[in-house]
Amino acid sequence: MASSLYITTTTTISLFLLYCALLPFPTLSGPVFISSITPNFTASFLQFVDNSGAFLASKNGSFQARITNSRPESQSYYFVIIHVPSNTIVWSANRNTPISQSSQLRFTPDGLTLYNDTGHPIWSTPPKIRPSSVSSLQLLESGNLIMVDGMKSTVWESFDFPTDVIVTGQELRVGKSLVSSVSEEDFSEGNYRFVIGDSDAILQWNGMTYWKLSMDTKAVRDTNFPVDYMVMNFTAMYLMGSMGSNGTAVVIRVVLPDSNAVLEDSSTFRILKLETNGVFSIVKINARDRSQIQEYTGPADRCRVPFVCRKLSVCTNGGMCQCAPGFHTDPDDEKWRLHSYG
Repeated sequence: MASSLYITTTTTISLFLLYCALLPFPTLSGPVFISSITPNFTASFLQFVDNSGAFLASKNGSFQARITNSRPESQSYYFVIIHVPSNTIVWSANRNTPISQSSQLRFTPDGLTLYNDTGHPIWSTPPKIRPSSVSSLQLLESGNLIMVDGMKSTVWESFDFPTDVIVTGQELRVGKSLVSSVSEEDFSEGNYRFVIGDSDAILQWNGMTYWKLSMDTKAVRDTNFPVDYMVMNFTAMYLMGSMGSNGTAVVIRVVLPDSNAVLEDSSTFRILKLETNGVFSIVKINARDRSQIQEYTGPADRCRVPFVCRKLSVCTNGGMCQCAPGFHTDPDDEKWRLHSYG
């Protein structure tokens, strides 16, 4: 009788343990830090899975630093800055070298380093050039991720290393460029570049120039000073030039549609992006209702973009891709169709 009771009890406990093992394991995700973090910090997607990989947010929550994937089913993860109201990735550290969900980002007094699963560093901030150690990593409301040393000086910032996007107030300096992604799912560098030259801003495909900002009918050339940088504010997009000791001057400007509207508040934000199809666009986002308005595209005639319709398709006057006579659509090329901004 005692033996039978022992067997029954043991069986019950075993079944209970098996049942518990089959239950979903609760995750203990780390908190999202606000504005800044200090050294000796580690993050991975799995550590912050309940926050969609977010571990740092700007003061008002407009931006987040995340380790995330391009789509839910993807196993490729990236360290990014995302504009939360529009869900737009505005900067990526490792666009050409994705990591896994368990790979780690480490922040130490020497800076940021991203490691793969084998512990090999695949991306890092440059070695510090100041004698004092890095004291904090800060995400500003502008979308700029900065490292600050013990003297409160910025020793590194993401704005200096753009990917395919610049945002309101960010300067894209001469010699720098935006590089398109291969596709919406593949963040690695594509074949299109938006380059700031010393006299103009140009679009290139595999090194071939196919458009200049000065060609746009909305562009106004104010001076012929050498270009220093491009910047975008709430009224226009500017190429700014140097006047030496006399400061800066506008070289070329493109006034945006709502420049004469009632003064916009902090809830309005603009993003300039070089799209995967070689067109660069400016989108105005209202953070309150999360509405988006397409304000500008260059070139206006999308058929000017080389290889925009891929393989054997033909770009029509309406900016749509159609098969050449005698051919049919390649399903593999569907992702290359032009975006509709209507």
